[in-house]
Amino acid sequence: MENTLPRVYKIQEELRATSSIPSFYDDVLKDRLAIAFTPIPRQPRQKSPRSRQAIHRRCNRKAAQKVYLNALDYNIHIFIAFILAVSVKKCLSIGTALYQIRKIEEPLPFQQQTKIKLEALAIEGTYQKNKQYRALIESLFPSNAEEAKPTTDAADDEACWVYNAACLAATRTLFGDEIGDGVAGAPLRMKEKRKSGTFELTEFVKTNFPKRVFQDAIISLQVGDARNIARTFFPSVSDDLFSTLFAEEQGHDNQANMSQTLSIKHGIDCAYFTFRGASTAAIATSFSSSLFNAIEESQLRVWEKGHLLLDTTDCLLLEVSRQPPNLGTLRIRIGFKLGTDIVNALYAYSDD
Repeated sequence: MENTLPRVYKIQEELRATSSIPSFYDDVLKDRLAIAFTPIPRQPRQKSPRSRQAIHRRCNRKAAQKVYLNALDYNIHIFIAFILAVSVKKCLSIGTALYQIRKIEEPLPFQQQTKIKLEALAIEGTYQKNKQYRALIESLFPSNAEEAKPTTDAADDEACWVYNAACLAATRTLFGDEIGDGVAGAPLRMKEKRKSGTFELTEFVKTNFPKRVFQDAIISLQVGDARNIARTFFPSVSDDLFSTLFAEEQGHDNQANMSQTLSIKHGIDCAYFTFRGASTAAIATSFSSSLFNAIEESQLRVWEKGHLLLDTTDCLLLEVSRQPPNLGTLRIRIGFKLGTDIVNALYAYSDD
């Protein structure tokens, strides 16, 4: 049991960090959930004696089921980590050591995808109506609690690996010509080019990759005049509202009143307008397939789809300054795994 306890804690932290049950546990998860929740029927009498191997296999399964269900009763929040860490063979020698595991009161922040996976396994194993299984599901996914929107440390530079000096050609390939032109023509980029003479790289495409494994990353791009970009990705915004937002000549008092009114009605910051709810169709059309897939993989996007937010997403935000020339910052939220490929494409440049 000495090596088992650390393994239980390690897997528990892995589940917490990923907010999921990683796919490489799928086979083990399937087998051990079935052992825990599938009743072991009495065997009918046979004319010939059963083999010793069959008898041992049945006895081992009964012993493992008892240990797994004891773990469920002892601490329901550690159950998944426990069955992944403790094999059937280890169950035979665990004894009272199960009760040495420290109590975990905080539930795991599993996403809806994990519930779908568990329910599919239960249906396949025909134990979906098992009372103890239903208690587990209710504990992991309370029916009276709305699943929290996934968070990320990507807004905090100190909690991230920060990547600068992106390749402009790769930026155009991934984000399309409209964003590529916006980055290349942004005033900050023009100043950067005059100052450093750098024509192939820019520091105004920045990526924050959280150090916590599997959290979403965020790419921030300075895109210059963002009015057309806003129209591309937020087509549901009316022309009248666009005209109001981007009116080039406003009296000082009128502009202050307009800003205050818009802030109240639309949740818009007085320093800049924040556009949310980008069109997923526009993203799919404008961005490369690899970038689109990285967005779709993000924890936020999975959460949105689980809440039937299919046509719009907050994985793309656009902040636009109130004052002309309405400079914009585009923020793209991408998943951890596929996001690694995006970072490699943007920043793995050659000095040759």
